[in-house]
Amino acid sequence: MKTFGKKVNEFVQAYTIVIILAIMIIFLSFNSDSFLTVGNFLNLFLQANLYGIMALGVGVLMINGYFDLSVGMIMSLSANLVIMMSGINIWLGIVISLASGVLCGLINSICVTKLKLNSLVATLVAEVGLHGVIFLITGADSHIGKSNGFKIFGSVAIYKISILTWIWLVLCIVIAFMLKYTKHGRDTYAIGGNEATARNSGIKVESIIMKNYMLCGFLAALAGLLQAARLNSASPGLGWPNVSMDVLTCAVLGGVKMKGGKGKVLHMVLGVLAITMIQNGINMLNLLSYWKTLAMGLILMFIIVSDKIFSKDAY
Repeated sequence: MKTFGKKVNEFVQAYTIVIILAIMIIFLSFNSDSFLTVGNFLNLFLQANLYGIMALGVGVLMINGYFDLSVGMIMSLSANLVIMMSGINIWLGIVISLASGVLCGLINSICVTKLKLNSLVATLVAEVGLHGVIFLITGADSHIGKSNGFKIFGSVAIYKISILTWIWLVLCIVIAFMLKYTKHGRDTYAIGGNEATARNSGIKVESIIMKNYMLCGFLAALAGLLQAARLNSASPGLGWPNVSMDVLTCAVLGGVKMKGGKGKVLHMVLGVLAITMIQNGINMLNLLSYWKTLAMGLILMFIIVSDKIFSKDAY
């Protein structure tokens, strides 16, 4: 039989993010009358879908044992491209914006797998470079969408839930299925757990990594496209400088190990909701924005410290 201490360890490892969310919900419900309302929770999920979609791609890469710090600018590039193309041909704009994400993911993967660059360094450089590219193609100007159909799509709701939220939830199911039931998913976990062993067992490591980087780029571009549809506008400063780190934090809060090999989609979703709830609560309590950074830092530190104490798998 398992000892009491071991049971406590397993509970903390599995449900840390659930405990944090429960504490936040209780605190905010006592301090704001409007927090526990249907309208607020619908708005919470609407705000969460941007980070949520990107966190799926970043989470898969982290399970694979790699990072992508360029997702914020991939998202911004996609949003600006589709808005700028909306006055010419919206369908072509959608294709170009999504293709830009896949291309960025491919370039990142080549830097990591072929040039053997550290994934943090390579994608951080990509983030800064893409920021400059966005300013060049936009002329440093914000743009308004010119497609009524695209604008209407961004405001569609099914059973009072935004179509953007539905897309996020469907993607969660698809990615969860991919990770658990497909060979690609099993190989992703195997590489993150021990890349050398995975390579020796015949897994095509570089191919899996490249596919996951392109998936991450595609999801970041999709998030930008949906954000553009929701706002019907885009600016060159969109996503800079905090979005990539916020998304990475969402994945870590959701229990994805930074050294790879472990992580679940459900926990990623909870991590995204935690970050979104922090911002939501700060707005409701009329606090200054820097409280978000402080709260995120404290919660992230709690996650890392508790994992160090209760798990053999340190970060």
